[in-house]
Amino acid sequence: YAIATRNGFTYIASHRAKKENPNWPDLQVTFSFLRLVGNALGCTVALGRPYSHGTLRYNTSASSMVDDHLPIIDPQYFTHPHDLERVIEGIEFCLNVFEGTQTFQNIGAKFTVEPIEECRDTVFRSKDYWACYVQYRSQSLYHTSCTCRMGKPNDREGSVVDSKLRAHGVEKLRIIDASVLPRVTNANIAAPVIMIAEKISASLIEDHTTLASKQKTNFGSDL
Repeated sequence: YAIATRNGFTYIASHRAKKENPNWPDLQVTFSFLRLVGNALGCTVALGRPYSHGTLRYNTSASSMVDDHLPIIDPQYFTHPHDLERVIEGIEFCLNVFEGTQTFQNIGAKFTVEPIEECRDTVFRSKDYWACYVQYRSQSLYHTSCTCRMGKPNDREGSVVDSKLRAHGVEKLRIIDASVLPRVTNANIAAPVIMIAEKISASLIEDHTTLASKQKTNFGSDL
């Protein structure tokens, strides 16, 4: 196990993204120094705007709302071929930085990782190898979202809340977290979630102020 100290981020647009908008990157690349592995360097590729979509269902046999087996989550990673294609491009970008730039050549940077056992029937470092590697070594970065998406009632994509994050058809219930995002953001979700909370806080204060003003007016008219 290695503790990573993040030294820098970069955002790049894959070849597929460039066809749509060259100024809108879809790959987040993190360069890090692995403190517990001597002078090891790491590179992490995170995919923005995935084409693949997972599902969230409920286990009706769960014993209670706090049962760990209540939610049935299937992220369905890489069920769309474009996602795999773009992640492989990000991996090759990492290798080009470490092995193909003068800066890293000056310090003798080398890729020292051995092929993983599950992919030994492919040519090491080929696209087929990375396609296999990604299937076995990918993991979530805990930016899950979009399970209670915002939108109009009864829209085709099944929205759950309106623009003020009020649950459709349920009184006095709002959902204020990353689940309301219609689509996952292109980078870490911390800032968007804070923005959502601030916006709805302001909306709640405004609604409360308006209601209090109306009640005061009505009280005065009764006099």
